[in-house]
Order: sequence, then structure tokens, then C-alpha cells
Amino acid sequence: MFGRLSGSKGAQHGEDSVWVSNAARIAGLGREVDALRARNRSVVLVALTQAAVNELSAALRGRDVPIAHGSALGAVKPAAGAAVDILVYGRNDSRAADDALVAFADQAGANARIVFHLSLEDRLLQAFGSSTMRSLLEKLGARAEEPICHAMVTQAIRNAQEKLSNA
Repeated sequence: MFGRLSGSKGAQHGEDSVWVSNAARIAGLGREVDALRARNRSVVLVALTQAAVNELSAALRGRDVPIAHGSALGAVKPAAGAAVDILVYGRNDSRAADDALVAFADQAGANARIVFHLSLEDRLLQAFGSSTMRSLLEKLGARAEEPICHAMVTQAIRNAQEKLSNA
């Protein structure tokens, strides 16, 4: 669920979690929020658009988890030294914009962790063959409630961002 973690003085950077559908991603985020809260960790959800903030707010109603718009992270102040998990709903097309989110997590310190959650329905993944990946996963019997988390997937997504930025 959490993938391989890296990092030193800054936040731990979890591998991207890629979900088969948006509904599976939202359900998975809900389960992850519950599991992290059970371990007494603070959680901040970051959405990249106002529509995504609204969608998450409705889907996770009653969980009392802060949901911040990516452009308003300056208003979020984790307690110094607090264990905080920053779960990002999607990735920007621009790698530089995602790097700004990672820098925010790094400022939170070594007790912080950041993970990006994507769906095969996201525009970034659709631009790079998500339909082929979806059919392969179906043939392999992948379950919708389990994300794909691997360093190679994270690197492929970052490469896709580079291609979009250079197009």
C-alpha cells in the first residue's frame, strides 16, 4: 500500500499509486486515511482543482480530514515534527508544479510522507496509453481496490510529464 520510500532530511516520497478508476482511487484514499488515522498520523489531502476538492469533500464527508487546493498549501501548517501524510489526488501535467508539492512536503520534515494517487482516467495517463494498461490489468485479474505502486510506474509518469512539458 505504501510502496518503497525514499528521502533523508525531508519528507519520505512514496511511489505513485495508480488506480484502475477514479471511484477506486477515492475509495482507496478513504481506506488510507482511516489506516493512517488509526496509527495517529495527521493527514492532509491535496487536490489540484477546485472540482477535485469538491469531489473529495463529498466522498470523504465525516472523516474530518483537511482537503487543500494545491495552490493554497501555504495555508496548511503541519505541527513542527508531527507525523503527517500528504496524499495528492492526481498529478499535474507539469513536473515543476508537482516538484513544488514535494518541496512543501520536504519542509514538513522527516516525519512527513507524500504520495501521489492517480487514476487511469486521469488526463495525464490517458495521453500515454491508459486504455492499453487497463486491458492488460483486466487480463491479469488485477483488483480495482488495489493500486499499482512501483518505482518504474512513478518514473514512467514523471517521463510522461516531461514529454507533455516539451510538446
